[in-house]
Amino acid sequence: HWVPFFNPGSNTSKVSHLRIINPGATAAEVTVTGRDYGGDEASGTVRLTLPAGAARTLSAQVLEAGGEGFDGSLGDGAGKWHLSVTSSAAIKVMSLLATRTGHLANLSTAPLYAGGEPPPEPEPPTEPPPEPLNRFRDCPECPLMVEVPAGSFLMGSPATEARRQTKEGPVHRVTIARPFAVGVYEVTFAEWDACISDGGCNAVPPGYRPDDRDWGRGRRPVINVGWHDVQLYVGWLTRKTGKAYRLLSEAEWEYVARAGTTTRYWWGDDILGDRANCRFCGSRWDGERTAPVGSFYANAFGLYDVHGNVAEWLTDCRNSNYTGAPTDGSAWTTGDCSARVARGGSWANASWYARSASRAFYRVPQEGLQRMRAINIGFRVTRPITP
Repeated sequence: HWVPFFNPGSNTSKVSHLRIINPGATAAEVTVTGRDYGGDEASGTVRLTLPAGAARTLSAQVLEAGGEGFDGSLGDGAGKWHLSVTSSAAIKVMSLLATRTGHLANLSTAPLYAGGEPPPEPEPPTEPPPEPLNRFRDCPECPLMVEVPAGSFLMGSPATEARRQTKEGPVHRVTIARPFAVGVYEVTFAEWDACISDGGCNAVPPGYRPDDRDWGRGRRPVINVGWHDVQLYVGWLTRKTGKAYRLLSEAEWEYVARAGTTTRYWWGDDILGDRANCRFCGSRWDGERTAPVGSFYANAFGLYDVHGNVAEWLTDCRNSNYTGAPTDGSAWTTGDCSARVARGGSWANASWYARSASRAFYRVPQEGLQRMRAINIGFRVTRPITP
């Protein structure tokens, strides 16, 4: 497989790192050959052994000069490289670009697999997260929920955050006084289809069934549902369970996405692969399609896919910044309510749109067939915790 790569001679502000991951059960013999863009001859070759389950990240400087743990070097390149990567076993290969801010972003729209077919899609987690997380369902067809504790946090992003937009400020403290329940996963096709079968999701036009783009239904997050369609689903859950289900507020969403952190993503400031499904995030689905829910790690509150996969519809109306925003966690239902907020980014968006503080607005026509339905927007639900 050919991998795009910047070496230091190309641009000192853009230095690539080659990340190689061996997800298999046997060691992989890996060969990396460099070729300058436009050149006819290889600039050099590196060979290394990657143990089963191991990962290695090599900077352009190390690949040029040679280093411990591998044989050979790519030599002193003068421009951009193309790297040819071959392997004795299936490995995942990413080219990570270090920017002036010090963050790494994947140059490839999706990881490349060298040496064989990629492993099958992961099975859903079978074990619940450790205590004290309280997970439950209100009915067999209902989404799995988790109790989130009350708390306080700083909402928005500081001026120093990479890729920040002005609509993410000013930073302000929000206090959520009571625990509440949130969907562990984004609502799936299986859960939406159960609503249709029960007569609760008869969207416009009658008989409308969201298209899955032939990606699969079941555990994949439902897409092609508009903000007004989603009100049918939460109304159905409310009638079925006697609990007041609804969409999250924007403040609640950021609170549960951060899960006590202040970094760009719940795990830190960098995208290093296999943490989320978005462009340049390093998953097999990047820029191509949704992933089955729960394909990545959960955050400290036990929530999956808060970054990427599908953007999530929220209750709030569009406001251009946080001046005058509620500070108690409630939804901001004044402003331009012809558009609503969606958060978290998606498989189709670049990684910086998946940041905890990133905001997006989408128009939500109320009448006719022109409802805002998209292949990269879904939703997650919440309800109050009652004694």
